[in-house]
Amino acid sequence: ATSRLLEYVDTHCSRRCSSFKLAEAAASVGKLSEEPTAALVNRGFCFRYDRATRLPCNHVLPLRQPFEETIWREWPRTHRQDINKAARSGVVIVQDLEFKYAEDFVGMARETVERHRARSSTRDEFMLQLEVFRGKAKLFVALLDGKPIVTLLCHYTPSTCYLARVGSHEKDTNNANRLCYKTAIEDACNAGLRFADLGY
Repeated sequence: ATSRLLEYVDTHCSRRCSSFKLAEAAASVGKLSEEPTAALVNRGFCFRYDRATRLPCNHVLPLRQPFEETIWREWPRTHRQDINKAARSGVVIVQDLEFKYAEDFVGMARETVERHRARSSTRDEFMLQLEVFRGKAKLFVALLDGKPIVTLLCHYTPSTCYLARVGSHEKDTNNANRLCYKTAIEDACNAGLRFADLGY
């Protein structure tokens, strides 16, 4: 199956794609293999797995309805209190399906990446991602006094919400980022999706 997938990528994607990552952990919630798949190694893929830390790995949250009773109540009490405190402080989360806050998202995402001393995508790369995944993405925006303070981009498959990228101007968001995550996970749960993928 892996060989057939890579043949397809070679034939249909290689001229338009400069890199390709295959995350085996995204295919199932089970244990990630500790041994490299021969078909991948033979095609030049680098296998990255640390036996001591057991990383990289994805955290995949199974979703069950109703959200309040099955997921919300399972989160630590202090975590829920912090999220509620952010909501009481006047932070409001809106869904931006039309990407009206795209420029705010790009600026915040780039600043967040740079705070972690990682390479940031360019503005054009971010805007192209938004355009390519339009219809299969949502932007959740935390507003305080009508101004955006946190943005969270989610991508969707029929079963999974991928919480892809969060951004903010400041490192300390007074838990507005957590409120964004909670809203996106609750939205995915209410939509009948099976998983929320929190990424690496």
